[in-house]
Amino acid sequence: MGLAHLDERLTSALGKETPIFDTDSVPFLAMGFDGAKKLYPASTPALNEVPDEDGLHFLYSCPWSPKG
Repeated sequence: MGLAHLDERLTSALGKETPIFDTDSVPFLAMGFDGAKKLYPASTPALNEVPDEDGLHFLYSCPWSPKG
């Protein structure tokens, strides 16, 4: 009682279920941290809608270095 379950997950790992989660994995969509800083506010509204359908809440995001 009174507990909240928390989990940290790379959103791109859920991309097969819901394609919006693959946004940060599209090659050349955001180049480096400056590009990611611009992509984040553009994709956040959609990222917030999807988990809410499953009773989940998107709490935070943190920068991750490019993989390409």
